[in-house]
Amino acid sequence: MPARLPPYALAMLASYIHECCQLCGQAIDVRADLKMEHATQHAPFYHAPFYRTPLLCIYCHAQWADRLPIFAIRDDKQEMPLYAAAYYEVPLKRVMTVFKDKANVSSLMVLYHLMKYVRRPQGINADNAVLIPTPTTDSRLVERGFYPVLILTRFLSFLWQIPIWQGISRLDNAIHQRGLSRGERLQNVKHDFYLTGTLPTRHAILVDDVVTTGSTLLAMANAIWSEHATAKVHAVCVLHGREGIHLPIKGR
Repeated sequence: MPARLPPYALAMLASYIHECCQLCGQAIDVRADLKMEHATQHAPFYHAPFYRTPLLCIYCHAQWADRLPIFAIRDDKQEMPLYAAAYYEVPLKRVMTVFKDKANVSSLMVLYHLMKYVRRPQGINADNAVLIPTPTTDSRLVERGFYPVLILTRFLSFLWQIPIWQGISRLDNAIHQRGLSRGERLQNVKHDFYLTGTLPTRHAILVDDVVTTGSTLLAMANAIWSEHATAKVHAVCVLHGREGIHLPIKGR
């Protein structure tokens, strides 16, 4: 079932009370009229305080949130749309690193704000779609101590009121992806993912924190398509690329 409350709900409520920008630290004197009907129309009315919590000031919001097109992750046979919340640029790059390395809650609040405005794929709902967090491995979980993508996916489940399905697992591949080309990344993860159950819905929404080349998400999608050829697979991430350096824009 969809998440009833977001992870770290008390931190969000504290931000709602104190009204301090989690990115620049300034007091939020002006509340922006930030439209996010794509999320709120699917949620119960009592979720409103979490949607309206001013996690960023109007100035940081205008600079970083709600401005990306839909990208496309492609190989020779398939194409998958990628919905990203913001570019992987400073200071958001640093925010993501601090969250993933130190489980920093203030950094998580910034990511929460960005995720409120990520585009929602058309036609999806709790009956025909599931959210699938990019799986981690036991060794990485021990090394890091927590599962960052699952926290972000639970927040997205709360926003969109779509259930989470953890029916994809990952082999414990020790090869790191950093610094590799797209082809090398895709080859490394090509056979890393496998389904542990039957996909329960027609739409699968893959969720990751940062997407660089899209190779990990494409490998996950191929694992789904190998057993469910007609499945509609979408991808969502918090951060991707940079201005002018990113995956192709969908439809181009």
